[in-house]
Amino acid sequence: METDCPRFRCPKCKAMGKIDDEQDLGKVSIVCPCGWHGYSKEGQTITLKDVGKVEDIL
Repeated sequence: METDCPRFRCPKCKAMGKIDDEQDLGKVSIVCPCGWHGYSKEGQTITLKDVGKVEDIL
């Protein structure tokens, strides 16, 4: 049985995705495929920077 992962909505592109518990607690940053990079904090998001599209990084 798969456990439910926390859900995340990107503040830039509004896409929904799953994040792990470390990301949900704000211990590990989140990088969205659209390029948004930030942290989760108390149900909100904190933007670090716009890193460009993930494809540009890889």
